[in-house]
Amino acid sequence: MFEPQNNSSSVVVKLPLFLLLSFVLIKEGGQVWAQEIERSDDWDQISSGRWFSSKQNTSWWLAVMVAVMVLILAKLIHSVYQVFQQMNKLKEIPGSWQFLFSPIRIPFFAPYFYLNSAFQMQKVIEKFGDPETKTFRLSLPDKNIVYVSDKNMLKEVMVTKSNNFEKPKPSYELLNIFGESILTCLNNETWKKHFKVCSPGFSPVNLQFMCKVAVKTCDLLFEKWDKQLEGKKEFMLQVGNYSDVTLDILGKAGFGVDLGIFTKNEKGIQFRMAMDTLITKDIALRNFVKRRSELLYPLFAWWFGTDKATKVCSETLDEVINSRRKQLMEKSHLSASSEESDQGHDILSLLVEANLSEKLLNDGELKSNAFILSLAGHETTSTLLQWVTYEISKRPEVQERLFKEVQKVLNGRDPTFDDFEKLEYVNMVIMEALRYHPPVTTIVKHVAKKATTLGKFNIPKGTQIHAFILDSHTRSDNWGESVNEFNPDRFKDAETRERVQHDFTWIPFSGGNRKCIGYKFSLMEGCMLLSKLVQKYHFRLMNDESVDPVGTRTIVVNRPTNLKVAVSKRESH
Repeated sequence: MFEPQNNSSSVVVKLPLFLLLSFVLIKEGGQVWAQEIERSDDWDQISSGRWFSSKQNTSWWLAVMVAVMVLILAKLIHSVYQVFQQMNKLKEIPGSWQFLFSPIRIPFFAPYFYLNSAFQMQKVIEKFGDPETKTFRLSLPDKNIVYVSDKNMLKEVMVTKSNNFEKPKPSYELLNIFGESILTCLNNETWKKHFKVCSPGFSPVNLQFMCKVAVKTCDLLFEKWDKQLEGKKEFMLQVGNYSDVTLDILGKAGFGVDLGIFTKNEKGIQFRMAMDTLITKDIALRNFVKRRSELLYPLFAWWFGTDKATKVCSETLDEVINSRRKQLMEKSHLSASSEESDQGHDILSLLVEANLSEKLLNDGELKSNAFILSLAGHETTSTLLQWVTYEISKRPEVQERLFKEVQKVLNGRDPTFDDFEKLEYVNMVIMEALRYHPPVTTIVKHVAKKATTLGKFNIPKGTQIHAFILDSHTRSDNWGESVNEFNPDRFKDAETRERVQHDFTWIPFSGGNRKCIGYKFSLMEGCMLLSKLVQKYHFRLMNDESVDPVGTRTIVVNRPTNLKVAVSKRESH
């Protein structure tokens, strides 16, 4: 296995070897070419070109192969030189290097940093990173990446020196489907504009509305589950059910739209399918096509149907925006404090209302904010429910304790917004699941303005910083020797639950000024759904993990794989 190097010696040694190999191949290729010419009986045929037609299946192919090999080697040698230059910029930080970022692990070329590599990076950092801070440098031909998980250094990145760090433009522009959003704006000044308009979208008005929607959506899921339980004691959970629930909540609490998941709302189904196309196809096209060729992107968008999907989503959201704006302008909407109707309490409607007075965002930016914020919440909560189900299904004592608290607080009724603070153990389980299984493993920042320092290290301008959430959440200096155990009781004190959200040891929603604006939405949604689930059903892990373990996939979010859970109805319900 190719081992990491903490200095540039490996590059220095390998560069002459690449040059020597290149020379040998060129020399051998030339000799083969000369031998073919010598075998020709008629030099006149060679000079007239007739020889090439008779020998093209040998000599020309050999020449092409040699040329391709030389080009590959030249590129490799150039990459080695670029890596060497990058390593020299950050020699003081222990680390390694690789040639490229890849979808899969490629020995030597992409051995560490690739899709689904978060847990691999943890092992590499533990072994080869800075012993004191666990800071680690990875040098690529075009940049240096520095992984940071030390709480004091994270505070510098997210608070005290946040003005020095901006999001890398190419990575976040992919998400600007309708326009810039609070997630994708690159600098703090632009972010403030979006924050001012987006904040009302996560006010108590929206959170109360979301809690009602979550409870009603759970009941729709339970109708489906009860049908599956007819004539049997249990059935195997389809984790896609959790995505259905959070998508339904997304549509109603995010856009004020029924996505047709539990109904036959054709317009909602069309909107949902269009959103799915944008998420699964358009973002990839923007990454691999649009970033390289603006001219080719429309052709690919037409071929994969993302242009139509964008149009459907845009027109649907425009209808909601215009309808809500008309109501506000005519002063026919209900007041925010009215309990008679929840109309206009979804995120998009509240954004429209806030923007009427501020006039800071255009309609494209309004759509983009509602779209990104709602989708981010959907992915986070869906993944959270999967991990919580896994942990409580293998720990009957945790599940029983959850049930007892829910019964004590709710006494058989549905949870509400006002119950959130009372359901302490439910929230402890959720916080521990977010610690042990953070949905997002890394936050990418970029030193954009000037050289700076992080802790004891000098960081040159242009260095990419990865705030490594996964590593921060599993450091023994943050969480003690039981760091690798699922233990909700580590959050039993209200003081602890509050402290960890500000000391940069628990950062599933990032931290500082640009902490995820929807974090409260996600926590409350998770609380409502988990309370409903344990109130009515019992979960049992079917995996024998000694031979059939539950895995992890971290390509987009950190999700469990091969999860097999039996669901049965609680007899006491």
